[in-house]
Amino acid sequence: MAEVCRLSGKFNGYQLEKLFEPNSIKKVDGVFKRSCKWDRYIKGVTPNKNALKLVYDKFPHAIELYDSLLWESLQVGPLPEFYWEQFYLKLPINLKRLANRFRSYKSESFYKLGKNKQHALNEIRRVGNLDALACMFALMRECSANGDYGTYDFIETAIFNLIFWTLSKEPFFRCRSKIFVFLVTHIFIGDEAKRLRDTPWNLTLEQINGFIYINQKNILLAEDLQLVIGDDELYEFIYWKSVGDSKLIVKEMAQAFRCELWEVKDSQMGLKWLIKQLNKTRKSDRKIGGVI
Repeated sequence: MAEVCRLSGKFNGYQLEKLFEPNSIKKVDGVFKRSCKWDRYIKGVTPNKNALKLVYDKFPHAIELYDSLLWESLQVGPLPEFYWEQFYLKLPINLKRLANRFRSYKSESFYKLGKNKQHALNEIRRVGNLDALACMFALMRECSANGDYGTYDFIETAIFNLIFWTLSKEPFFRCRSKIFVFLVTHIFIGDEAKRLRDTPWNLTLEQINGFIYINQKNILLAEDLQLVIGDDELYEFIYWKSVGDSKLIVKEMAQAFRCELWEVKDSQMGLKWLIKQLNKTRKSDRKIGGVI
């Protein structure tokens, strides 16, 4: 509903009701009468099917967010038996296969097990969208519930690398501090005795905003250089930038931005390496050349 408010420019129940159901507002004896149901929706009451259809007709993107599996992956309180098994079945087929592969790996060698699981997790990270983030939350929480704190640790690290990109986008950006507090309070392990290392989540609001600002700036820089167009290319860029030398990549992107034409230079895990990775999955008309 916050996304509906943002897209429509309306921020209270009366304005939403006037936007979606203007005929329901009646003037009786000089006083406006209305159902006030949109006020209740803003407060968290689940909209009925007719209300959802009205929203979908005007703002289909908001309904996609409303139906996102992310909310199921962040469900709090006692969960029913086989909750996560049912959750994985709802994932898109590519993520369902990756989640099943991740969960199926078993080995007497801790090193080999960790390597196999990390490879599957990297493929989930590459998908990069909200479904992928939801999948990672589910895997992490399942590991926590099973006492597998070693696996929990490297999933948490992967989420740390992705969460600030997500918080930099609307509608998450407008309530980023509340989302962060919710995650720290209800989702991530708070008991230091169960952690393999210090928590990475002891951040101030200023630090959170700093991470988000850097991510937004890097995205704009990549778009200005035409390295990315659309979400799919952006998710690939985010993944490979985190795998490479991120500081060097950003430095070389900034150098390229200041030049009318900039020849990509050889550097270990830098921009040239990043472009090579991006080109592997792109059609010929979207491949990036040696001069940008």
